Parts: sequence; C-alpha cells; structure tokens
Amino acid sequence: MSSGPIVAAVVGTPITHSLSPAMHDGEMQRRGMAGSYVAYDVTEEQFGDFLAQSRGTALRGLSVTMPLKDAAFDLVDIRDDFAQRSRSVNTITFAQDGRMRGSDTDGRGCVEALARFGCVVAGKRCMVLGAGGTARSIVVALDFAGAQEVLVVNRSIDRAKEAAACAVTGRVASVDEASVCDVIVNATPVGMDLANGNVNASPIDSRLISQGACVLDAVYNPLATQFLRQAADRGATTVDGLWMLVHQAVLQQAEWFGAVADADSMRASAEAELARR
Repeated sequence: MSSGPIVAAVVGTPITHSLSPAMHDGEMQRRGMAGSYVAYDVTEEQFGDFLAQSRGTALRGLSVTMPLKDAAFDLVDIRDDFAQRSRSVNTITFAQDGRMRGSDTDGRGCVEALARFGCVVAGKRCMVLGAGGTARSIVVALDFAGAQEVLVVNRSIDRAKEAAACAVTGRVASVDEASVCDVIVNATPVGMDLANGNVNASPIDSRLISQGACVLDAVYNPLATQFLRQAADRGATTVDGLWMLVHQAVLQQAEWFGAVADADSMRASAEAELARR
C-alpha cells in the first residue's frame, strides 16, 4: 500500500476478502497520487457514526460493499439518478460543501464490462438473475442503456417485483424465458467459491442459453464459474465478474478524483491479489 493520508477506502463486513484496496491503491500509485486507499471493517450499527466522523477529514470517497449499500442510500445527503432508482449506494463522495453524495456504479460497471466484449445492450432483451442491491443496480443500468426489456428472475416474487420496478422496461419473468434473451446477467451468489460447495452450481439450466447470447456473472471468485463455462460451451460470449468489478471501480475514481483510471492496470492488480491468496 502507498503511504500518505487515507483519501479513499472500502467499508463493509467482513472486509478481508475485498479486492478494492489492491485495485484502487495500485492505480493511485501508478498515477503518482498522494494518499492511500484502505479497508475498514464497519458493521451496520457502526456505519452512521463512521460517516459522521469521516466528514471534514482527508477522505474523498468510500466504496460501499455488503451489507451497507441499502443503509448508505438512507445516510447520504444527495444521490445520483442511478442510486435514486436502485435505492442502493455503493459509492460515497465527500463534496467540498460538506455533503455526502451517493452514487451507484455497480450496474454501470456491468454495462461497460459487457460493452468491452462487444455486447450491445440497446434494443436487446436482457435478463437479470437475482433481486438484491447489485441486481437492482444492474436492472437500472440496463434500462438506462436502452434495453428493449429487462426481465427479472428471483425466488421471491415480491423482491423480483421490486427489482423490476426499478426499470421502465422491467418485468418479472420465469427462468424459461432466458432462451429468448440476448443478455443474461447472474447477480446471485450461486457459483461463488464458498465452503458450502456451491462453486459447481449454476443459477440456470445451460440449455436455456442461446448461441450468440452475452452472459455476465457478477461472481468473480472463481473467475470461470460453472455458469460461464456452460455458457461458453453453448456458444455465448462470456464476461467474468472481475471485469464488472474493475469497471465500476474506474467509475468510482472518476467520482472521487475526476480522473480516468486504467481498467487494464486495475484488473492486473486485482488478478495479482487473487493469485497471492
């Protein structure tokens, strides 16, 4: 980590798994910025006090991860259009006037990661698996990007309705409709590298994925999830969750510092950290 005052940080709990310090601090060093980026383990009960104590310090911004995204929405002073729609905040910027601005870069990071691999959202039928804060963010961003329709699939119909309502073009769908979707995004933890053994699970039957579809998995550990491997076997274009994480982090640095970060360099830093672990 670089030295100097702490100018940005990631907050959440547990926080030891976060790749944000490696990505952000590595990029700040590469650009010769003064200051450092660190991780703070903060619970929901501690979050309000933490934000109050952070005002007026050297902190320019915060990355907000689980389980604080919904609480951050309630605690910030102003919100951008993406956060207002998704009701989720993953980025806080401390403005010069003392106010805290809440943004939501998760979904936009997803759209930019898709675009990196030639996956165009505009005019396409898109499906989002899941209905949590990250899923809502993706639903909003797909809608803003001009999706023809955003279909939401979730075990809880009530939560699916809430997520679908975030998009003008959103609606609740059945998983079988994946077969007619051009873009499919997994925003559930299914396939994550956890001790419970679901690393070999996939959120949908691979036979529902059409050849030529674009498939992104928000899970980034492992990078090649069962979902992505099966999608590739079906002839789909696949995008791993680390690209989504990287591109949302690029947007965060633009919010905090007004600077364009290098996505490839941030990806390299994240991959090196994953290898180290």
